[in-house]
Amino acid sequence: MYPGHCRDRTIDADRVTERLSLDAKRGIPGSETALRARLQGSVSFVDAVQGPQTVCLDNEVGDVVVHRRDAVVAYPLAAAVDDATDNDDVVRGADLLPATAAQIALMERLDLVPPDYAHVPVLVDCTGAKLGKQTGAEAIDAPLPALKQAWQVLGQAPLKATTVETFHALAHEQWQTDWIPATLARSLSP
Repeated sequence: MYPGHCRDRTIDADRVTERLSLDAKRGIPGSETALRARLQGSVSFVDAVQGPQTVCLDNEVGDVVVHRRDAVVAYPLAAAVDDATDNDDVVRGADLLPATAAQIALMERLDLVPPDYAHVPVLVDCTGAKLGKQTGAEAIDAPLPALKQAWQVLGQAPLKATTVETFHALAHEQWQTDWIPATLARSLSP
């Protein structure tokens, strides 16, 4: 969490626009500092899987970067705008639950309507590492059996799919958010 060294420094909207314009015109990635949004108060929402959430922004989140020093829009702002744009429901891994409060706070500041969230448990290997490319998980050679296994681990009724395409169609029709456990009692074996 940001310790607030420069928290009391302010920048007006014209200066922000000027700075972003200069960065773009010069083609130079970066500028003197990152821009942060001051988040205060609390955010409450009901996650369809994890249940009611209340987060004190001052103590648990702090100020978040919305524009990085390398002239890139930061994840909290990009995710907030993406989630609120043409989405009624957002389903993602429970590892992203802590970031949701900051994103909802940013949406509220931008007068955007937050979607409904469902943070599903993250699948892990036998050591507790999240299964994914970033943790070196092996590629799946047979996607349909892996999809069926993951589907059932998420508490869903078995599907009689014979192809990945039919799996996706059936999964869309038969998805039951209420059946998803908040945590997993087991991990997928390799």
